[in-house]
Amino acid sequence: MQRQRSQSTSSLQIQRPAKQTLRSSRGFGAVGRRSTTSLLRRAVGIPAIPESPISPNTTEDPDSPTASEFASPLPIVDVDVCAICLEQLDDNHYSYPCGHEHRLHYKCMIKLLGSLLTLPLADDSPGPLTKAVVRNMGCGFKAIGMLEEAIKKAKPETMNRVCCPFCRTPWPTEAAALHTTMDQLRSASSIGQAEAAQKMKEVLSRMWDRFDHGEDCQQMRKTKAMIAFDENLHSASSFFAKQEADSGIARCIASFLDVRFVGGLSQVAPICCRLYRLEARLRTAHLFATKLRSAFYHINAPDVVTMTINASGGSPSIRSISLHDIVAFTKWLTDCKTLSELTLSCLNWEKVDPGATKLSSILSGLPLRVLDLSNNSMTDGSIRNLGKALMSSACNLDSLETLHFGLNYISKDGLEHLLQLAARKKSRVMDWSFRHNKLSDASCHLIAQVLDPVFTRTPLASWDLRTNNIGPVGCSFLLPYFGQIAVARLGCNPLGDLGVAHVATAIGKNLRILDLGHSQVSDAGAIALGKTLGNALALEELLLAGNEIGVSGARDLSSGWSWVGKLRFVDLSNNVFGSEGVRAVADSLSSWSQSPFRLSLAGVGCEDEGAQELIFALRQNPRRGWNWIISLQNNPGGTKWSSTIQGMLEGEREESAENDEEDEES
Repeated sequence: MQRQRSQSTSSLQIQRPAKQTLRSSRGFGAVGRRSTTSLLRRAVGIPAIPESPISPNTTEDPDSPTASEFASPLPIVDVDVCAICLEQLDDNHYSYPCGHEHRLHYKCMIKLLGSLLTLPLADDSPGPLTKAVVRNMGCGFKAIGMLEEAIKKAKPETMNRVCCPFCRTPWPTEAAALHTTMDQLRSASSIGQAEAAQKMKEVLSRMWDRFDHGEDCQQMRKTKAMIAFDENLHSASSFFAKQEADSGIARCIASFLDVRFVGGLSQVAPICCRLYRLEARLRTAHLFATKLRSAFYHINAPDVVTMTINASGGSPSIRSISLHDIVAFTKWLTDCKTLSELTLSCLNWEKVDPGATKLSSILSGLPLRVLDLSNNSMTDGSIRNLGKALMSSACNLDSLETLHFGLNYISKDGLEHLLQLAARKKSRVMDWSFRHNKLSDASCHLIAQVLDPVFTRTPLASWDLRTNNIGPVGCSFLLPYFGQIAVARLGCNPLGDLGVAHVATAIGKNLRILDLGHSQVSDAGAIALGKTLGNALALEELLLAGNEIGVSGARDLSSGWSWVGKLRFVDLSNNVFGSEGVRAVADSLSSWSQSPFRLSLAGVGCEDEGAQELIFALRQNPRRGWNWIISLQNNPGGTKWSSTIQGMLEGEREESAENDEEDEES
């Protein structure tokens, strides 16, 4: 007996998200493109309130703060903007020879002169330059020379069109003024080329540093060393017994190992004891310990590169620290001149060192790249002192990339002092974590003011704002950043459908991880998100666990992520769509081409009917060998089918399942 199955035509059709253009109603004008009015408002310091993508009839919590509470006019800021593009001026600008010091961007001035000199005259005779010449002349010294010759040959009618964009003052006719103006353009071009050369130098330096000290390179060297060990059939004792006192190989091996393995090697041979120990202290580059005393009692400070003190797995006696421990530790930390990663977690630092005065006093002298002070009960006073210490350090300004302050008591006042690190010029801080703090919508408004991408252009890679009581209003303030960040974690916040709709309108091509778990999302928010998932071409993880997504939301999400080829993990666990939602997800399975891929449907209320629909979809569209995992744990009828589904994905038990079905039919 052959099983009959009917599917409606509408369930088989997958509508790809419409291509966004400048003319489409949901195109770049909603988020990416800024009008002249909004740019002028930002130039004088008045933020624009984003419009809601949900209809105005959507109800919100009356006690939650509204956008009008944050829309009060800010103090007028004296910001110079270009007369042509209305963006903030930088060091490389040009003063128009009008006598009023009206300034423009260098490139804007070159394009303005080129476009004006190509206009035909009243008698249809051509101008001194052609459009093809202007299009190919660039913005360097060659372009300045061509413009200078064209101005000398230009007729009075052409020169009457060349005027200041601000005050309409005509171009000076004196030869000396022309020579001075062109010299100013050449100086501006030199400044621009010097800045480009400096940026190229910084990029090459980072590439070189990653090539020498990156994880992949270290793993390759370690693998090569292990292969050499196997080829020579050496044990640790026999290998180090033949090494010299100044052996570079032995030192290189220690630079890849944790303190536990270096401590073991120090007892293998006399040469290791001399290399890896200095009197009673161990010489190691990577330290991981559960007690603060282990560092300053047993480790040689000048050799430490990365240090992690995590007392979460220890007993209460281990987690407790005294003032004597902090004084001894900070004194020992001053000798760690090569320390690049510092992690102090679960130490309750605020209790022993209120205001973090001891820790702040030594951070200014460390070339840190990563600073993690999570779970230390720190308050705004401590964060204020830490921010001042980091701002006063020249080495931290050049190297700091990651700041983690999760599970503390930080509010808007403390956040303001830390954001100064990202607002400075050439900031490298890209990874921020403030999970489980006291931030709110007001803090999101502060982030939008300080880190406005129009003016600061600060590169942001990751933001973790989970469990901070952020609502739809706060989410709307963060919209300009979703187009450039790679990791956005906003879970455990009361975003609701309105907040998720805000996020959906701003999803960019750089986004890799989107965490909206436990955010009070229902079908409306899931449908809005599913329609724009096609824009997230680099998305790898979509986390929507613990929400209130129903059947229609699950259908639109599963249809939307079929366009994301790099997607690796989707978490829909603990939602409410039941067997019908699993059937809707299974209907879109034929269009999924991701590999590897993991889908979590645990705790969604799936019964036997939903699991059988999923099995039928896998038989119609085999995914054997695709490295797929589909989880159905904690469901009324899905647990007993989990082994069958896993066997079909691994290429097992499919034949036995077919035989069982044939026996039942016979």
